[in-house]
Amino acid sequence: MGALVTIGRGEGSGGPADVDAVAFATSLTNEQLGRLRDWTERVLADGDTSELYELWEESEDLDEWLTASRASIPPA
Repeated sequence: MGALVTIGRGEGSGGPADVDAVAFATSLTNEQLGRLRDWTERVLADGDTSELYELWEESEDLDEWLTASRASIPPA
C-alpha cells in the first residue's frame, strides 16, 4: 500500500497496471496515511517486532528488501 501511495504522488514508478495509484493516494486521509506509516515502520523495525522481518532475515535478500520497503513508506 505504501508503494502505491508513493507512486500515486509521483515519487516512484511501476505498480499494477489495473490500479489507479493517483486515485488511491489521494483518497487516503492524513490519519490513514499516519497509520500506514506506523504499520510499515513496525514491520521494518527488527525481527523481534515483525515476523515478516524475521523471515527476510533468514534470506540473503534482507538488505535489498529493507531498501525497497523503506523507499515505499509514505512521507509525513
